[in-house]
Amino acid sequence: AGATATANSKAIRFKPHQRWFERIKQEYDRAGLLLWAATENTFILSAPNANQAPLYRAVRRVTKATARGEKHDRTAVNIESHVYKNATSSRFSSCEVFVRGGTRKTGRTQSTGKFIDAEMTALGIRRPLCIREHKATNADQAEKLARRKISDACRASFTLQYKVAGHTAPVLGSSGARAVWTPDTVIDVDDDLLGIKGHFYVESVEFEGSEDGTETTLTLMKPEHLFFDAGEFE
Repeated sequence: AGATATANSKAIRFKPHQRWFERIKQEYDRAGLLLWAATENTFILSAPNANQAPLYRAVRRVTKATARGEKHDRTAVNIESHVYKNATSSRFSSCEVFVRGGTRKTGRTQSTGKFIDAEMTALGIRRPLCIREHKATNADQAEKLARRKISDACRASFTLQYKVAGHTAPVLGSSGARAVWTPDTVIDVDDDLLGIKGHFYVESVEFEGSEDGTETTLTLMKPEHLFFDAGEFE
């Protein structure tokens, strides 16, 4: 509301009782962008960057030393607890989106956009998803929407949350510097208990404080589940 229209802009129509966030998110989904709700009635529109170098490290060792609470690595934080889920029942091997476009001169045309889930294909699982999208008008929008549908399904099937002590962590490659846990960064994980090793995208951060001290809950995402890169938004 209140935005200035341009020659290439189109009005966005709302249905009765439809929420602003819900409606506008549909438009950004077709562009492959992420819209997040922030504090104080504000929103964050972003192109996530999972190609960053890891800023911090979290470790968990399955040894007696860990049970005694000893620090193994001064450049890392110890994982205190976790929530973990990794399922394929709600994922698809591919998504194909069918759209209609065209002009008065060219007439109605049909375009398609397709994206393949490489992980599911490598597992030998064939479960395609086909969608007819009435509001997209060209193959580019269809492909971005297909990417988004696969990406959303991947993220919905994978949950990885870690709770760590404190609100900051040592910065990798620095001499004693620390950084506050922040979304849209990358963390290096080395977890013996779950057998998880590699770089993960920090989707969200939740800070907690009590008389016993401070803790942070990190919600992580596999970088390959984003399916976006900066070139798509130029």
